[in-house]
Amino acid sequence: MNPDKLERKLLYLQQRLKLDDDSQIRKFIMESTSILNSSVQKNLEPKIIWIQKRLDLNDDEVSKIILKFPRILQISLKKKLEPMMDWLQQERLRLTDGQLRTFIRKSPQVLSYSIEQKIQPTLKWFQKNLDLKDDAEINTFVNKLPTLLDYSIKNNLEPTLEFYIESIGNKGDAITLLTKSPRAFGASLENRLKPRLDEAKEAGMVIDQRCLLRIATYTEKMWRANLEHRSKETFKVKIEET
Repeated sequence: MNPDKLERKLLYLQQRLKLDDDSQIRKFIMESTSILNSSVQKNLEPKIIWIQKRLDLNDDEVSKIILKFPRILQISLKKKLEPMMDWLQQERLRLTDGQLRTFIRKSPQVLSYSIEQKIQPTLKWFQKNLDLKDDAEINTFVNKLPTLLDYSIKNNLEPTLEFYIESIGNKGDAITLLTKSPRAFGASLENRLKPRLDEAKEAGMVIDQRCLLRIATYTEKMWRANLEHRSKETFKVKIEET
């Protein structure tokens, strides 16, 4: 590429996406190198304007979406972006304009997924395994945490659901926990859920919905404080019993 053209394109990206320094530019380009081969006038700017108008975003908001998922600028507008946003509003999820805007701001990568191979199977899994009665309940559930559609059924959703069922000892209670607090799906099974469950049992905690929600959602600092508080209570009880 002509050095002058490259410089103009980098300047455009820096100004349009509000990139503060060279390190941000490098990071952005590394995550989506083929952007440099796209025309600003024919591809990049028209696509950014379309996304901005379609979702009613200001400059800062559209910039954050693109920085979160740079590959959005490589996705075909007519073949993918436009039909995907229409599907999200017209089919099973039936997102309102406001819901769609929030959904894409939180999980722009969903626009790259296959409806038939990724989104539909995931929605069907939620409906079947979490006893969601209809599309309205699916809408309510998924809107609580749009990144739910990012998860793999085999590698994330199925083993995580099984973990909660086994831990709490009741499938209905596990489903209630997950439908009320979908973010419980987001915790790593190996790095958070299993180790903390062992610690909770060792500390003598009652393993119920409230305990499992703390295990899944507490920060490390909050969890350590929770364990320390429980240990002090257990020690106090033992002293009183002697």
